[in-house]
Amino acid sequence: MSPDTESVPYVLLLTNDADGLTGFPGTLLPNGRLLVRGLPVERLDGICPGEVVVIPPPGSGEPVQRVRPTGTRARRSSERAPTVTAVITLSRPVAHIPIPEEAATPAAFDKLMSENDGDIVAALGAAGMKITSLRSADAAKGADARQRDAGATCTAPEVQIGLEASMSLCDWLGIFCP
Repeated sequence: MSPDTESVPYVLLLTNDADGLTGFPGTLLPNGRLLVRGLPVERLDGICPGEVVVIPPPGSGEPVQRVRPTGTRARRSSERAPTVTAVITLSRPVAHIPIPEEAATPAAFDKLMSENDGDIVAALGAAGMKITSLRSADAAKGADARQRDAGATCTAPEVQIGLEASMSLCDWLGIFCP
């Protein structure tokens, strides 16, 4: 079972580098993270001055959200691979995405990952992941969201090379961390 695509926001990473502004579609993950597959290696340096745009589902009445990235972890299959799979941490959550109960332990999550050929989104979808838009008041709670994003600092991307390089779920999703 995958997330209901009718109610899932459309998310776009906008990189900003010497070649200008370029958009890449992404998938929201729990803990204020975004998964972008097939991101050209040369665009990694454009993530920090870029931003993420979250377009709500049609008819939801929610505003478009803009949020700053604060860090990137990526995997490049080989030294010469032209693209990476990147998990980008956002300065604030843009949706409510709880970890499904079926994936609430490291062993259960590992099982789901192996059943779904290592695909994080497919594993979470199989566990019943639900993505619910945050109401604009919830997204801005405590302080003005734009002000928080303006003050967000972004660290340089961390890239692992080779499929044997294993990134933990702590690295990818910030879950099951010691």
